[in-house]
Amino acid sequence: MHSWARKLASVPAAMLFAGFMATQVSADDYIALLSAGQAVPPQRSNAMGVFTGTYDKTTNLFHYELTFTTLEGTETAAHLHGPAEKGQAAGVMFGIVNPGEDELGSPKFGTLGPFTVDERDLLDRGLLYINIHSDMFPAGEIRGQIYRVLRR
Repeated sequence: MHSWARKLASVPAAMLFAGFMATQVSADDYIALLSAGQAVPPQRSNAMGVFTGTYDKTTNLFHYELTFTTLEGTETAAHLHGPAEKGQAAGVMFGIVNPGEDELGSPKFGTLGPFTVDERDLLDRGLLYINIHSDMFPAGEIRGQIYRVLRR
C-alpha cells in the first residue's frame, strides 16, 4: 500500500477518535443513590432510588433519569435542592418532572437548566441533592447527594 493510501485510511479513524474525545470532554456524568437515612431528618422507610445525569458543558443543560421504589407514602414531589452538604437541608432549585407527562411516579426522564456558572460550581462541589417527598414525609422520604463520576 502506498504511503498516501495508509495516511488516507487513517484519517477517518483519527477523525472518529477526535470526535469521541470532544464528546467526552464536553459532558460530565453524575450519580446520586437515594435512601431514607440521608433525608433531613433521617426517615424510617425502605424506599430507595438512583439518579443519574449528564451535564452538557456546551448547552449548560443537565439531562437526568430518576428511578425509585417502595415509597412508604404517596409521592407528592421530587426536586433538585441546594446548596447543602450531606445532612443539611436547602431550598428547591429545580423540580424533577417528566415534561408533558404526569410528574409523579418512577421513572422520570428530563432536562434541567440551563445552569448558571454558580449552579454548575455547586454541582461539581457535591452541594446539590435529589429529594423525593411523600405525603407521609413532607420534608422528604428519600434523598441522595449528587456526585460527579470520575472517568479514567
